[in-house]
Amino acid sequence: MSLRSKLKKYRMPVAKILVFNIVVFTFTAVLHELGHAVFGLSSGCENIRIIIFDLEVFSAYTSMECPEAFLTTNYDKVMMFLSSYFFILPISAVLFLLKNKVVRSLGFILLGANIMASAYDFALFYESYLVRFGLILGGILVIVHGQVDMVISVLRQRTLLTHPEAGEILDNTRNFIRGENQTNKHEEGAEDDDNSS
Repeated sequence: MSLRSKLKKYRMPVAKILVFNIVVFTFTAVLHELGHAVFGLSSGCENIRIIIFDLEVFSAYTSMECPEAFLTTNYDKVMMFLSSYFFILPISAVLFLLKNKVVRSLGFILLGANIMASAYDFALFYESYLVRFGLILGGILVIVHGQVDMVISVLRQRTLLTHPEAGEILDNTRNFIRGENQTNKHEEGAEDDDNSS
C-alpha cells in the first residue's frame, strides 16, 4: 500500500477528529464565558456580550459594563475566576457518572479545556507565571487523557462490532490467566504445607 493510499484511508477519521475538537472547544468557550456573564449579571453589570473568538486578540472573552467597585475586592476576583466553572463542572460531573466511556472521556476534554482557559482568569487576583503554566499544563494533560481514552474506547467498540469473537477471545484469555494464577496459588499453598510438615 502506497503512502498516498494510506493518507486517503486516514483522511476521513482525522477530519472527523478535527471537527469534533473544534465543536468541543467552541462549546467549552461558550460555557466558560457564560459563567463569567452570569456572575457579571449578578454583580450589576450591563450590556454583557460573549465574544467567542476575537481575531485581534485570538481569544474568547466576555465584554460588560460594570460598576466602578466591580473586581476591586479579592472576593470579586476569586468569584470571577471560579465563575468559569459554573457550567463546566456540573456537566463534566454528569458525564463522569455515565457508563459509556466515550461520553465519559468527553467530560475530561471539557474540563481540561476549561482549566487551560481559566489560567488567564487566574491573573485577575494573583500574577504568577508558574501557576498559569501549571494550569495550562494540567489542562493539556487532562485533555490528552480524554482524547486517548475516547480513541481507545471507539476503536474497542468498532472492533467488537465488526469482530464479535474478539470479546470472547479477550474473556477467554482473561479467564485463562486467572485460572493459571489460581493454579499457581494452589501449588504454592501445597508447597508451603509440605514445608511446614
